[in-house]
Amino acid sequence: MKIKPKKQPFTANRVMTKTDEVYRFYFHCALCERGHTTGMIVAKGEDEARIIAENEARYFFNRCLRCGRWVCDEHYSIDESMCVECANNMKKKEEFSHGK
Repeated sequence: MKIKPKKQPFTANRVMTKTDEVYRFYFHCALCERGHTTGMIVAKGEDEARIIAENEARYFFNRCLRCGRWVCDEHYSIDESMCVECANNMKKKEEFSHGK
């Protein structure tokens, strides 16, 4: 039986604005202010709007497999599958353990 990996919740930093029943969200990287602003979202409530916005914005960010932060492409090491901060910390640990 093949087990499907669990979809990770999208928890990037966000700011919401609302006018009448129209919502917009701005999500930004955990390591910088680069981000993504969603299109106008018409929803029945804030929770529904947030879910729609998260589904749109998650494709503009990468989740670090080590610390779990959501970061922009510039702050993500695709080779290491982690944010550049965690990747740099791992490199330092490896260098220290090898006596470099």
